[in-house]
This record gives sequence, structure tokens and C-alpha cells, in this order.
Amino acid sequence: YVTVLLDSNGKGSINTSDVDAGSVDNCAFELSLDVDSFSCNDVGNVSVMLTGTDGSANVGSTMVTVSVVDSVSPMAWSGMNVTLELDSSGNRNVSVSDVLGIASDNCDVTSEVLDVTHLTCSSLGSSVPVTYTAIDASGNSASSRTYVSVVDVDAPLLEVKSSVTLEVGITGQALLTENDVVLSKSDNCDSDVSVVLNKTMFDCMDAGTVLAVLVTAIDNIGLTTNRTVMVSVVDSVDPNFVNNPYTVYLNDAGVASAIPFHNDTCGVYEIVSSITIADCLDIARNPHTLSVYVSDVHGNTKTGQVVMTVVDDLPANFSVLNGSVVLGANGVASIGPGSLVSDEVDNCGVGFSSLDRDEFVCADVSSVQEVVVTVTDVNGNNASATTFVSVRDETAPVVEVVGGVDLYLNSSGYVMLTVGDVEVRSSDACGVLSRVLSREMFSCADAGKTFSVNLTVTDVNGNVHVNSTDVVIHDDVAPTVSGV
Repeated sequence: YVTVLLDSNGKGSINTSDVDAGSVDNCAFELSLDVDSFSCNDVGNVSVMLTGTDGSANVGSTMVTVSVVDSVSPMAWSGMNVTLELDSSGNRNVSVSDVLGIASDNCDVTSEVLDVTHLTCSSLGSSVPVTYTAIDASGNSASSRTYVSVVDVDAPLLEVKSSVTLEVGITGQALLTENDVVLSKSDNCDSDVSVVLNKTMFDCMDAGTVLAVLVTAIDNIGLTTNRTVMVSVVDSVDPNFVNNPYTVYLNDAGVASAIPFHNDTCGVYEIVSSITIADCLDIARNPHTLSVYVSDVHGNTKTGQVVMTVVDDLPANFSVLNGSVVLGANGVASIGPGSLVSDEVDNCGVGFSSLDRDEFVCADVSSVQEVVVTVTDVNGNNASATTFVSVRDETAPVVEVVGGVDLYLNSSGYVMLTVGDVEVRSSDACGVLSRVLSREMFSCADAGKTFSVNLTVTDVNGNVHVNSTDVVIHDDVAPTVSGV
């Protein structure tokens, strides 16, 4: 058999010499073929009749097998770079047309194939090489490579609540989170879609308003979907006031606010109490049951009763004066608070004053005495201060003398006057220090004369008392006469 190769046009031919294997005749003859041209339709083995005819019209023939072969490869082209979008499920089936594949062949292209036919999210951001191959009926093939950029154009899916309510009355603030507003979120290529709210923090200033909050879902390549949620901000928490018994303390002016401690996270608008100002008169009427009403700035209210006690724990203010006393004849002196206290002031009134000691004796004369002054107000509060009292003894001793003294000169012509001769008695509450006579010795020159003699008595504190008596001097000693 002989082989015929089709050309680029899908054509091929033979002549008798291609198939004649040495035909002979006794005379001259001519060879002919019943088929001498071939096309793509003939690819394979074709039976061709070779006929020899001589001049006498004698004919001889034989069948020859001709193998028609197509060895010409197709021509294949595709786009150099193409961009393909993933679908909403994150997939993309790749077709020949997607890569712009075209082919030609001297015969027919029987198949066109791609080495990559499916793309997913894993290919995002990369350039995927895809080979396009064209194959003809004879198995000849040609290929072309295209680089495919995979893109995702599907924004995330986002479903949100139409409206939500936020309470700010508990802490004064409320945080709006993704969980508060998002019903569902998804994306073809991102399993963890992020969500951003354009406002998340709300406070008391927002209470009573309805605000539009923009909710944005963002996938991992930055595609976004926006939804709007209406947020109602409320303060539904009642204000509060202390409902346990409480005590108020009067100030320097004798008054105190009687309104109980109260508060509200967003602010108290008004508080009304059956007693607003407590004063000194309220102490005697303790305890007091107050009716209280409080409202906040958003109209929430609370009412109730609470027990209040009014207390004055402030002591009086006063000044102290230094004092002095003079001991009496009995050696005792006393002093009252009025002599040592001045400028007494108290928010509710001064009750009384007292001294830790108010009596002084002779032993106190030697030094200044310390005295603690205590002022007690009408509510029993005490205040104390120290002052000093000077104690003086200005009382002279008591001196009593005899009505007169007769003294007699002794044998030597002298006589001594003693205190005992003159003094009947002398005394002093604090004690006598000394007794002194103005003259004690007398002699013959004084005989027959009368002298006024002073007895001076001085007490321990220097007070002096002088008393006098008459002293008559007598000489009753006769002369002793002796003769020779």
C-alpha cells in the first residue's frame, strides 16, 4: 500500500507510478486509477483500482490500498490575560469561550479542551494559568496558554433587624453590638464577614430619640453591603432616693437640708419632700417621717416615705477670760463661770457653763491656778477650754491685845516685854508668819513712864495688822542699904 499525506488544505493525490509495482504486457499498455485524489473525508485506508489497458483493448486490473494520513496539527489561539468573576456561591466553571479560545485545522477540529475547568475562592488574588488545547480527528493537537485573574464581585449578604431598643437608664450608657442588630451575614468567599456600626455608644443625651444606625458588612476583599437599623434609645429606670432611716446634722446656722440622698443615672429633675429644711426645733420632734417624690429628666418617678433624725453635734463656741479672786477672812474664795466665759455662741443655744473647780484656798495663793471651763449647749454638746485664775490673800491677820500692861523692873533694873504680855490672841486663815513688838526692853530710865507699844502681826502672805497697848514701867525694888 502507499501512504498519502494530506496537505495544509486537507488535500492529497497519487498517480499510477505511486502504486505500480511493475505491471507488464506483451504489447504496449496504459495504466489508470479509478481514484487519484483524496481529502479529509478519506483519512484512513482507501481501496484504489489500478487498471492496465493495451492497444488491443485487453484490460487487467488490481486493487491497491492507499493509506490517507492527516499529520497536520491544528492552529490554536486564546486570550493572553482574561478576568473571570466568581458566582454567588464562590465558584466559576471555565469554558473555551471564557479564555477566548479559537482553532483552525486543514481538516476539522473535533474537540477543544481546557486543563482547568473550575475556579474557586482559593484562586482570588492570583493569576491562574489555563491551557487551551484543540484536537483534530486524527489526534493532532495544538495548545495555547491563558492567564486568568479571578475576581469576586459579589458583596456580602446582610440581614438586620428593622429596629431595636437600647436602655441607658441603668448605667447612663448603652453599647450597641453586632449581635443586637444582625440577623444573618454571609459571603461567597468569606466565612467570617466583619460588621461595622457607624454608632455604637449611646448615653442619656440620646434618650427619647430614634436614631438611624448604618450597619456595614465587609468581606475579606473589601466588598461592602449597607443596611439601616432604627435604634430607639430609652431611659425607663426610675430615680432613686435613700429609703433607709437617715440622719441630718445641723450646721453652724442651726439648719440642715432634710432632703434624702437621691440620684438618677441620667439626672434628677425634681425632688419634693414634706420637710426640706431641718432646724433646732426639729430635734425635740425626732424621728420624722418624710413623704418624698422624685422625678428624673425623662419623666420617671418614685414616691415613698423615709424616716429622718435631726442631730445637733456642734458644741458651742466661746472665749475664756483669765480671772482673779481674793480670799475671804475664812481663807476661801469662789468664782463662777460668768467671770471666766465670754462670747458664748451656739447654733441652737447655750445651756449652761461649768468649771472643774470654783473654790480656792490659801494653798492656791502661791501660783496661778488652772481652771477648765466647760460650756454645754441645749442639746448636751460640750466644749471645754482652759483658763487661769490668780488667787490673792488681802486679809490682814486678826490681832487682839490687852488693855494695858504693867511691867516691873527686875533687880538688875531691866524688864523685857514679850508678845505674850501684849497679845490676847492673833489669827489668820492662811497662817501667821510673825509677831513683832515695837519695843521689848525697858530700864530704870523708863520707870514711872507709860509707853504705847505696837504689836505687828504679819501673815504668810505678807498682810500686816498693827495693834497697840499702853505699857507702864514700875520700879518696886527697894534699895538695899547696909551700914558700916
